[in-house]
Amino acid sequence: MTTIRLSHDPIIIPEPFMEVYHCREKILQALKVEENNILKVELQLLVNFQDQYMTETIKTIDQFITNGYIEFEWLWAIFPPGELVVIENVSASDVPIQWCAVVKAFEFRTLDSGVQVWTLTVIHTGFNGLRLGKNRNRAHVPSFLEQHWDYPTSGLSVEVLQR
Repeated sequence: MTTIRLSHDPIIIPEPFMEVYHCREKILQALKVEENNILKVELQLLVNFQDQYMTETIKTIDQFITNGYIEFEWLWAIFPPGELVVIENVSASDVPIQWCAVVKAFEFRTLDSGVQVWTLTVIHTGFNGLRLGKNRNRAHVPSFLEQHWDYPTSGLSVEVLQR
């Protein structure tokens, strides 16, 4: 989870409810198998929340997936927390270097210049010239109108294409 602060009381789930969207199947599965009645009630509250507040969100994203495109404001829907992605460094050597990373966070920001961007934060293992260790990288995706991101069928990479 990246936007939900579990230490807050009450716990607040900010719109557009990214984590709930990405975990909706797991929530339903947990509800089916949970034996503890208290936990079952809590899981049912999450299902009810989806029904009351997320129906249009789920419908919109399903349409994007079906049609194979995505709009800028909905980019978060293709990058669930924990998702594996391929990142590439084309300037490190003569041959592009690719490695696997895990999505840590995906957040919407407006820069001081007024440009709206999505910031994708990934974590990966990398070598800094001295030692191998955990690295954190950020990629900024500026708003777009004439381009779209094809929905990644493999779950590992995305590609910007002209319409």
